[in-house]
Amino acid sequence: MLTPLRYDFPRRMRGLASAEREITRLGRSIATARERREKHTLTYLERRLQRAERAYRRLQLREGITTP
Repeated sequence: MLTPLRYDFPRRMRGLASAEREITRLGRSIATARERREKHTLTYLERRLQRAERAYRRLQLREGITTP
């Protein structure tokens, strides 16, 4: 039995493709926050990106895909 991913927005992380989209979207949001110099937003988005990347790596392990 697979345990659910521990991620704030689980419906966005159903598989590898959706996880990749979430990481890409967060990257764009971070770029926008940097342009606007929104310190608190940037901090929040960077933490969320870290959590998304951890969840993405777990999904890769589940799928049997490893990257260097």
